[in-house]
Amino acid sequence: MTPPTPPAGDPNGERAAQPDGEGAALPPPNWLAADDQPESLLPDDLPGPQESGPHPVSPPQGPPAPEPFPYAQQIPEPPKPVDPFPYAQQIPDTPTPSAPEPFPYAQQIPETRRSSDPFPYAQEIPDNKPQAPEPFPYAQQIPQGGLARGPQPDAANRTITDHTIADQPSGFPYAQQIPGTTPPIGAGVQPVAPPPVIDEPWRAGGKSTKGAKRGVKKPLFIGLAGLVVVVIAAGGGFFLLTGDGKDGAGESVTVGDKVFPAGQLSAQDGRARRLTGVDAVGTTVVAVGGEDSRGWFLVSTDSGRTFAPAAVHDTDGDEPGPGEMPNLIAGSSRGWVAIGTRPGGGTVWTSAEGREWRRQPDPAGNQFGAKSHVKRLISTDSGFVAVGETSARGDFRDSVPAVWTSADGSRWEEHSGGHLGLPIRKGTVSLYDAAASGSTLLLEGIHTVDAKHAGRKIWRSTNGGKSWTESVVPVPKGTRGLVVGGGPTGFVALREVTDGGKTYAQAFLSKDGGSWTKAGVLQTPGYRFTTRIAGSDKGFAALVARGRDLLVSRSADGRTWQDGGTLDTPDGRSANGFALSSDQPVLVGQDAHGGPAALLAAWDGSGTRLPADPARVPGLVRPDRSVAAVDASAGKVVAVGSAGGDAAVWTGSDGRTWAKAKGVPTRSGPQRLQSVVSGKAGWLAVGSDQNSPRRPLVLTSADGNAWQAADSAAPFQPARNTALATYSAAAGPKGYVIVGEDGLSGAVWFSPDLKSWQRGRSTGDDGLIARPNSNRWLRDAASTPNGFVAVGGVRDPKIGQGPAARPGVWTSPDGTQWTLQRLPVPSGLADGSLTSVAARDSSLVALGTGVGSTGPAPVGYVSSDGGKSWRESRPPLPQGARDFQLTALTATPKGFVATGITGRAGTRDVIVWTSATGADWKLATAPSALRGTGDQEVDGLTVLDDSVLGVGSSVTQKAEQPLLWSRPVG
Repeated sequence: MTPPTPPAGDPNGERAAQPDGEGAALPPPNWLAADDQPESLLPDDLPGPQESGPHPVSPPQGPPAPEPFPYAQQIPEPPKPVDPFPYAQQIPDTPTPSAPEPFPYAQQIPETRRSSDPFPYAQEIPDNKPQAPEPFPYAQQIPQGGLARGPQPDAANRTITDHTIADQPSGFPYAQQIPGTTPPIGAGVQPVAPPPVIDEPWRAGGKSTKGAKRGVKKPLFIGLAGLVVVVIAAGGGFFLLTGDGKDGAGESVTVGDKVFPAGQLSAQDGRARRLTGVDAVGTTVVAVGGEDSRGWFLVSTDSGRTFAPAAVHDTDGDEPGPGEMPNLIAGSSRGWVAIGTRPGGGTVWTSAEGREWRRQPDPAGNQFGAKSHVKRLISTDSGFVAVGETSARGDFRDSVPAVWTSADGSRWEEHSGGHLGLPIRKGTVSLYDAAASGSTLLLEGIHTVDAKHAGRKIWRSTNGGKSWTESVVPVPKGTRGLVVGGGPTGFVALREVTDGGKTYAQAFLSKDGGSWTKAGVLQTPGYRFTTRIAGSDKGFAALVARGRDLLVSRSADGRTWQDGGTLDTPDGRSANGFALSSDQPVLVGQDAHGGPAALLAAWDGSGTRLPADPARVPGLVRPDRSVAAVDASAGKVVAVGSAGGDAAVWTGSDGRTWAKAKGVPTRSGPQRLQSVVSGKAGWLAVGSDQNSPRRPLVLTSADGNAWQAADSAAPFQPARNTALATYSAAAGPKGYVIVGEDGLSGAVWFSPDLKSWQRGRSTGDDGLIARPNSNRWLRDAASTPNGFVAVGGVRDPKIGQGPAARPGVWTSPDGTQWTLQRLPVPSGLADGSLTSVAARDSSLVALGTGVGSTGPAPVGYVSSDGGKSWRESRPPLPQGARDFQLTALTATPKGFVATGITGRAGTRDVIVWTSATGADWKLATAPSALRGTGDQEVDGLTVLDDSVLGVGSSVTQKAEQPLLWSRPVG
C-alpha cells in the first residue's frame, strides 16, 4: 500500500501540523528502529512490529533498544525481550506472508526502551528471526559496595551511542522500573543486589584438592580486558624465566601459546567483537570498537584497503585499561577525537593523525557520563560536535536535547535544554543526528508537540552552535523520511518517494544548509530506504537498505547516482558506521552469529569489494584461551579453562608440558571450566555455559584423560527462568561437592562416587536459601577431616548501620546438610565476602576481598578446629598497593600460599603471600615476569611434588597468552 500523503504546505512532509506549524506525526528517522515507537495509528490491515529475540538472564539494563523496522506504529506495551546486540537497524529481509511487513508505511511517534547490549546503538539489518543469546551476558551483578574486580557491566556506564535516537519521551523511558511495580523476570532488576561478579562471564579460577582456588577475574564483556604477553619468543613460542636469586631461587614463569595448546577451535571462539564507529580524512580511515572489553582503534592510510591496530596509551602513557571502550569517532585535518566509556563514566581519546591515540584525563570525559547519551559525533571547521541528550536525574525521564562542542576534543562545553537555543515555542525535541560542511552545522531531530503531532526537523548554525535557525528541506507530494549528509561542497538530503507502487529517493542539494534545490533521483531495484550519507572531496555516498543486501550508491554532485558496491545482509548482521575516504566507502558493524564477529567492509571507486577483514589484521583478534584452575594427584596434573569458546582440559605429568584432553563436550554458546579437583572416584571439573537460562557445566573423568558430561542429571537442571551456576568443587574421603548459586540463593551438589548427585540442604530455615530481600552466594569449597567447608557471602536486610554484605561460611559433615555461619566484617571495611578456602588437616584459611574507605582490601580468617570457630587473619598489602583483588589460594605441606593482584587495570602485578599457619602472612617477592608490562595474573594454584604450580594469564596491548608459574614449596 502507498504511504499516507502529507498535507500540502507541511514543511516536514508528515501529518497535520499544529497551529504553530511545528510538528507532525511522522515515520522515525532511518537510523531508528520500530521498538522506539509508542502509539499505533495503523489501519487494521497493517501488521505490527516484529518481536525481539531471546532475552539473556538478568542482564543489566542499557540504553534504548529499537525494533528492526522503522515506519510502524504501535500501542505501548510492556518491554519485550531484546536481541543480544540491539540498537541496530536491521536491513530488511524479503517479506513473507507469516512475517510482519518489513517496511510498513505507517507514521508513528518514537519512544524509548532499554537493552542489555554492551555495545548498543548499532544499526541492525532487519530479519524475522530471533538472535542468538549474547555470548557473555551479565548473569551476575556486583552487589552494592562492589566486590568484583575490573570494569563492571553497569548500564549507566554505557552511555555513548551511535545513530539511534530516543525520540519521544515517555513516562518511563529507557526501561526504568515504574514505581510500585514488580519487574518482569529477566528484566535485570532484582529486589536485592545480586552476588558479586566473579569474572563474568568466567574469569575465575579453580580449586584443587590441596585447596587451590582461583579468584575473581576481570569480566569478559562481555568481559575480558585487553592485555598481552610479558615474554614471547620469536615465532610464537615462549621464554622460560628462571629465578636468578633476585626473583626467588628456582622460580620459573612460562608464557606463550604453546604452553597450553588450543587444538581445533570452534566457529564461535568465545569473544564478542564489534566495530561501532568509523570516519575518514583524506586517505586515512579510523574505525573503533572492541573485543569483549578491550578497546580497538583500527587505522588505514590507503582508504580502507589495509588496516593495522593504532597505538593507544592511557593518560600516563601506560597500557589502556580494560573497559576503556571507544564507540564514536570523528576526524578532521586538524586532528581526531573518539568518545566512549570507561568504568564509572565516559571518556575521550585524541590523536593528531589517527595512528597514535591517548586517552584524556577523566575530566574530559565527565561530560559523557551516566547522565548523558551521545548519539552522533562529527567534525567541523571549528572543532568537534557531539549530539544527544542529558538527564539531570540520570533516569532520562527528564531528558533534554544536548549539543557538546569542543575546539580541540579535550575540553568540551555542553549546551542543553533551554540553553541550547533551538527556535521551538512549545513541545519537546530529541536530537539524533548531525552533519557539517565547513563551518555550517545541521542538527536533525524530532519535534514533538503532543502525543499525536511530531515532526522531523533540521536546525542550522553558522556560529558554532551559539544560535540556530530552522532549515526546511522541500517535501514533494508522496515523500517521507529524511537523511542528511555533509561534505566539502555542501549538503545533500534524501527523502523517500513512493510513486506508482515504486519507492526511490529524491535528492536535494544545499551549499549553505539554508536553501535547498531539487537534484537527482536515487533509484535501484528493491529500494527500501537510505540509512546514512557520507561525504568527501570526491562527492557523496549513500547507504541504502534493499531486500537482502545493503547498496552503496555513489554521486559526485548529488544529481546522478550509481551503484558503488553491495553487502549481503544475512541474519544478525548490523551496520554501525559509514564513511567515505576519497571515493572509497567504508562500513563497520557486527555479525551476531558465530562470535559475534566484527564487520569491516570497504569498496574501491569502481564498487569492487576490498579485502578488509578484522580477523586478518595482525595482532587484533585474540581467540579465547583461558586457563583458570589446576590440580595435581598421583603423578598427573590437570588444568582447565576454555579455548575458542569451548570448555578445555589439559593434562600433563611434570607441570611443564601439556596436551589437550579428549571427550570434552562441545555445546552451543561459550563455555568455560572454572575449577578442577581429584578424588577417590576420579576427576571432577565444573564451570558454566551461557545459555539462557544459565546452566551448570559439570564434567567427570576416571583418569583425567577422557571426559564426559555429568550435568544432565536432574539436580543440575535449572528452574524456569532462573540462572543456576556452578563455580567450584572439592573432593574428600566422603565424596565430592560443588558450590554455586541458584538465583539469589546458594547452591550445593554432593556425590559420593561421581555417578549419583543430590542437592545440598540447609539445616534450619537460615542457610542456603535466600530470605526475602536477601541473598547468598557460594564461591569455593574444601574438604576437612570433619566433612566439608564452603565460603562466600550473605546479604541480609540491613539492621541499623550494618554492612551491606558480609562473609559467610557453610559447614557440612556429609556434603548434604549445610549450616551457615556469618563472620564479622573486618574493622575498617564497609563490606566483604570470601572467594577462596583451603584446608590443611583441621586448619582452614578463608580469604576474599572487602571494600574500605581507601578501596579494595584483603579479607581473611583462619580456623584451627575444622571451621567451628574463626579468627581474623588478613594478608598485608605492599606499600602503595591499589585496586587489590585476591585471585588464588592453596594449602602446601608447609603451610599456605595465596596470590592476588594490585594496580590499575592495564598495569596489574601479581602479589604472593606465604604462611605457615594462615595466621602469619608474609609478602614474598614475585618474579619480574609477574610484574611486567600489562596485566599478569595467577588464577589457580596447586602443589606438584615439592613445588607450587600456578596458572593464569599475561596480557599486554600486543598479545594475550596463558601463563604457567612454579616456585618451590617453602
